[in-house]
Amino acid sequence: MAKGLAKNYTFSVASKTITLSGITTVRLDKLALITNTTTNKILYNFADSTVSTATVATNVITLSVLQGGESDSDKLRIDYDIESSDTAAFSDTTQPVSAAALPLPTGAATAAKQLADGHNVVVTSAPTTAVTGTFFQGTQPVSAAALPLPAGAATEAKQDTGNTSVGSIDTKTPVLGQALAAASTPVVLTAAQVTTLTPPAAISGFATETTLASIKDAAGIKKITDALPAGTNLLGKTGIDQVTANANEVVTKTGSVAATTFTTATATGDTTLQSAVSATANGSSLAVTGYGTALLQVSGTFSATVTFEASSDAGTTWVNISATQIGGDIVLSATAIGSYRITCTGFDSVRARVSSYTSGAVTVVGRATNGTTSGKIIKLATGTNTIGALTANQSVNLSQLAGNTISSGVGATGTGTIRVVQANDAGKTIQSKASIASSSGDNTIINAGTNKLKIKAFSLTTTSTTAVTCIFKSSTTVLWQVVLQAPTGVSVGANLVVPAPDYIFSTASATPLTLNLSSAQTIHYSVSYIDEA
Repeated sequence: MAKGLAKNYTFSVASKTITLSGITTVRLDKLALITNTTTNKILYNFADSTVSTATVATNVITLSVLQGGESDSDKLRIDYDIESSDTAAFSDTTQPVSAAALPLPTGAATAAKQLADGHNVVVTSAPTTAVTGTFFQGTQPVSAAALPLPAGAATEAKQDTGNTSVGSIDTKTPVLGQALAAASTPVVLTAAQVTTLTPPAAISGFATETTLASIKDAAGIKKITDALPAGTNLLGKTGIDQVTANANEVVTKTGSVAATTFTTATATGDTTLQSAVSATANGSSLAVTGYGTALLQVSGTFSATVTFEASSDAGTTWVNISATQIGGDIVLSATAIGSYRITCTGFDSVRARVSSYTSGAVTVVGRATNGTTSGKIIKLATGTNTIGALTANQSVNLSQLAGNTISSGVGATGTGTIRVVQANDAGKTIQSKASIASSSGDNTIINAGTNKLKIKAFSLTTTSTTAVTCIFKSSTTVLWQVVLQAPTGVSVGANLVVPAPDYIFSTASATPLTLNLSSAQTIHYSVSYIDEA
């Protein structure tokens, strides 16, 4: 009995069985170890029942459990004690065979038939084979050093006679050149050839000495004697009816001059400045050099702002410019469709910049013209047009109100007298302060007074393109707040004023008024106030 590896088997994961081929009955006492070499896990160990237990029936081994991750095609190593009757199950399909004693095939060479080492083989007879073909170069080198000359060939001895004959050509050629053809060889025509020559026919229209004399004077200067057609020819700076050379002659119109209308208004063609843009964009510019008015047509469905700008340096610098909406107000920008007229005298370019955009598509088309428009002046009819609360030609009596006498004094008044109550700031001095605040944080703009600082009016302006929050404060108390941000090249601001005796806000008693800025931007301010309890 010897140890062996069972190689002919079938593994079934579903039934947890291993069936050995070539064994009629498997004995459990001969089964030592089963290893899954694919998963590197032990499936059975006769010395360790914690791994698995096994039962056998004929040639089938059934395991109690598997280790997990197995497949029917896994390679197994099965250690088993082999008996002589079990060899079929433990042998490879192809068995090793020794060929040491195999019989040789018929006619095989053996050592007995071989010559001894170092034996020379002599060929006593062999067939002959003819060798044919070309075995030299196609063109053979030949030396002509000693070849005989052909009959009549020129030799050095024969050249002297030829040289003498060529040298005599000069004496046989006539003298070169003649009067009208210098350095040429003359050709002599026979008498018969001369007679047959036909002179060229006369060509009409060519100038001759005779005809040239008629169009120049003694000094050789060209002149024109025929008069030019009246009123149709302008020669350089020649004056009308000018008869004296280099003279400045005055043209005089006698009689009355009929009224004439001069039309100087011309217009450019349409130029597309924005074409259905859907984002902020500078767009194209409209050339307006030499024109006085530009008309821009804003169209489309959009939520955006179109800012009108002009340039006087070929587009290097752009400034905001006002436009009059046809049928509307004077504006610096447009948020709706319409026609906008711009006075562009002195500028060379106008554009309609989409400065802010939310949605839609913006289209702007413009043209420039020299035409001008003037406002219409209408005389108001007497007593029929209301301007504010006054009628035209109405006289105002400041001592009366609705025909009743005004009294500002104290105490009882007579019948029909209107009592006017004076404001509690009557007799107070309104003070003003104007300067610049530019520091981030609190800027003291009015020093503390004796009482409260009651602000009756204020104005804030800036050219900062960065949004800045401006807060009026009394100590830490916020009194008023406004946010300012200007488009490029434009000044924006906020202002407010209230009539007496009202005031907008006030500081605490004996407390300065400060202007708090969210960032360091230049803010111009002006404040009117009363120092009052």
